[in-house]
Amino acid sequence: GDEVIAQAKTIRSIPLRLRGNAPDVLEIRGEIFMPNTSFDAINSQREEDGDPLFANARNATAGTLKSLDPSIVASRKLAFLAHGRGEVVWDDAPTTWSQFADALRAFGIPVSDQLQCCTGIDEIEKVVAVFATKRLSLNYGVDGMVIRVDAFSQQDELGSTSKSPRWCIAFKYPAERGETILTQVD
Repeated sequence: GDEVIAQAKTIRSIPLRLRGNAPDVLEIRGEIFMPNTSFDAINSQREEDGDPLFANARNATAGTLKSLDPSIVASRKLAFLAHGRGEVVWDDAPTTWSQFADALRAFGIPVSDQLQCCTGIDEIEKVVAVFATKRLSLNYGVDGMVIRVDAFSQQDELGSTSKSPRWCIAFKYPAERGETILTQVD
């Protein structure tokens, strides 16, 4: 609910102008995130400066966007990936999410290069299994994936509940675990 347009304009992966012949209305939904390399560099600098370290990239991103100083946002090298569409007024608009993602890329809007179209549940299960390891080598944190119906007409037919669409589901991988040694209680 925060107004972050000025901050978002400093994120290099968000184009200020679209390439090509963009539609009259194009509402894009996506996520702003902090790449691991940026997070590590910021925490290294904070450690050198004697400042408390950020606990995780997600909270650091949210705090960065709430900053009223766009130069802070620019210096932290946040990034953006589109993951959905809102209102669209577009003659000959793409009829599937995969086509829409290709069109966004042509306009200069970043979309994950991890998208895959599957033709059945067996193929989906294989993609989920392979991505479990692949996600660990990405330059950003990933705790799951979204499995969606590709055709917009089928998405419309399936509709939504009051809380979520019926045409997609979030698959979450098990949380990472680690051991902590308690050294003192005061």
